Amino acid sequence: MSNYWPEDWVVARINYKGKVTYHVVGGWAGGFTGADSWRMNSGILSVRKNDEGYLCFEGRTGSTYFCHPNSYAIRRTNLMGLTYVAQYLEGTLDEATDWLVFDWSNQEQLPNLIAWEK
Repeated sequence: MSNYWPEDWVVARINYKGKVTYHVVGGWAGGFTGADSWRMNSGILSVRKNDEGYLCFEGRTGSTYFCHPNSYAIRRTNLMGLTYVAQYLEGTLDEATDWLVFDWSNQEQLPNLIAWEK
């Protein structure tokens, strides 16, 4: 099990062959000497909030993404990840989503979605 703390993040709604899943797409700035990077989790199973106020997204493979609520944004780092999955991307969830009550397994649920131009 791995833990990740992205600098910026969004939740993407992916539709692959008719199956809808939700994924954290996180980004990290490389700084002066390093390259920017991004990661997408394996699919969100659940979310909880820890004592420090981070949203803890539990993934299908056991990884956890610790996401600060104020860092929800599309920036150049996670935009690379969204572009990579663009053909399956239906959109990103609105930052006003109540992450703790959202039903991650309900494919018919229609969240407040920011559409992705393909």
